[in-house]
Amino acid sequence: MAKAHSITTIDIGSQTVAGAQFQGDGSGGLVLLGQHMSGIHGDPSVESTRISQSSIALDDVVANLGLGKRAKGRYSISGQSVFSRFVKIPPVSADKIDEMVRFEVQQNVPIPIDQIAWDYQVLGETAEGELEIGLFAIKLDAINAVNDLVEDSGVVVNGVDIDSMALYNAYRFNYPDLTETVLLVDIGARSTNLIYVEGDKIFSRTIPMGGASVTSAIAKDLGVTFLVAEEQKIQDGFVALGGSYAENPDQRVDAISKVARTTMTRLHSEIVRTNNFYRSQQGGKAPQLVLLAGGGASLPYTVEFFHDKLNLPVEYFNALRNVAVAEGVDIEDVRTVGHRMGEMVGLALREIGDTPVKVDLVPQAVAVRREVAARKPFLGTAVACVLAALAAGAAYQQLAANKLESKLVAMERVERGISGIKSKLGALDNQIAKIDKTRLPIVEIADGRERWMGVIDQLNKQFASDILWVTEVEPMIDGESIDDLGVIVSASELPPKNGNSDSETEVKITELRVKGFWRDAPKGQDLVNQIFTDLQTAKNDAIVLAEIPPAEKSTRLQVTSRDDDHYAWPFTMTLPLAEPITVK
Repeated sequence: MAKAHSITTIDIGSQTVAGAQFQGDGSGGLVLLGQHMSGIHGDPSVESTRISQSSIALDDVVANLGLGKRAKGRYSISGQSVFSRFVKIPPVSADKIDEMVRFEVQQNVPIPIDQIAWDYQVLGETAEGELEIGLFAIKLDAINAVNDLVEDSGVVVNGVDIDSMALYNAYRFNYPDLTETVLLVDIGARSTNLIYVEGDKIFSRTIPMGGASVTSAIAKDLGVTFLVAEEQKIQDGFVALGGSYAENPDQRVDAISKVARTTMTRLHSEIVRTNNFYRSQQGGKAPQLVLLAGGGASLPYTVEFFHDKLNLPVEYFNALRNVAVAEGVDIEDVRTVGHRMGEMVGLALREIGDTPVKVDLVPQAVAVRREVAARKPFLGTAVACVLAALAAGAAYQQLAANKLESKLVAMERVERGISGIKSKLGALDNQIAKIDKTRLPIVEIADGRERWMGVIDQLNKQFASDILWVTEVEPMIDGESIDDLGVIVSASELPPKNGNSDSETEVKITELRVKGFWRDAPKGQDLVNQIFTDLQTAKNDAIVLAEIPPAEKSTRLQVTSRDDDHYAWPFTMTLPLAEPITVK
């Protein structure tokens, strides 16, 4: 079981998941209750396996720390996956900083702001009075995936820090006596964080090179797998001292040490380049002390290598310098990993008090929990108000119920008088229904007759000319003649007049086919075309045509051209109705 009031912290690295439990001592200090580190097997650059391996390592940490279900804690994520930028903004009032920083985020982060989790930290003022701001952002999808991994292990997340900023907070807590410019070199598996501390000034940069770079180089040089190379590096590896030092008699070990030195030399070049950038672009001073942190700095002779290359004092960072260790915790075991616990100490400090940097990248699940927690006081007040309202409502309801009961008795007397009237009205409704059954067919016949008269009337008006005449108007169904479809039945097929058959054949007339002739006259053929066009635009309820696409005009209007052998020439119009005419 987890200790009472303990603080759970988790550092999720590329090759190691580390966890620790702390407890506040009541005066702003920390007591280490326990720690555990679990390695991630395999190449950290292979994303497809890293997630599952991280989950296994995280479950191992949770089990070894004895965390109970729903233990609350914080975790840190690698700075390699975080977009970091240090900018300067004009001096403004505190209430305007958020707005200006939001603008800077939109300008500097190459991802839409609604797709990232972001935060910032005011790091101080320049000599010119400008505000120095640290911007930090990560894709929501990326941080949500990591958060799901942590919460699936049973840990309820309070907040998320960036590993470099958590390490900086741990440095401030453990080294308050240092006044010179200090460079923290945090060597992880896939990346190295360089953190410059100069008074209250801070600057950081992440280099995509770390302990895994050494392992990959060993694997390539020896022709072995990444996993074998990692095991050989841990067992026999060290950084070759170079110069006049004697070579190791074991050729394999000697090769590993030289490969490690070559990779560390590349890292040294990046450090030198960043030192120059910090001095020229950030106005900083050259570091006077180097502190090594992270699992990648555990390789033997790493301190000696950087001391020789940088010509500066170099020592391991001690994250537990000002942290007490509880009884029952193996002091020697803790001492060997003290330089690797900076992030976890920084996370614990965020939980117990004020820290210099308070960057918090919030996953969606954590944001929702915080919003619910913020609303709880208001919800409590609302519940109390609701209960009071319910009590008052109950008293009112009782009084109203008594009045309603007396009214109900009076209404029942009225209802008995209405029942007789209701039965009479029901009989009248039945009579009306019988009348409607007889009336409606007659109305339909009259309406249909009126519509057909309107159709004939409109055709008469459109074709009122001595140049052309109509010989036939034929109703059609979807391009087929009614006769061709066999809809009209013969008299012998009709039911007997005295029969009781209610069967009907109902069809919907969708088109009218108009046939006729036009005679030789000026613009005679043009008149047929004009009438066809006018019929489409005519305003009349009896015959409203559907719109005819231009491509169909040639099939719906067929006009025989003039010749010298006849007096008149036939035409045929097929007119689509916008609303079909129902015929029974």
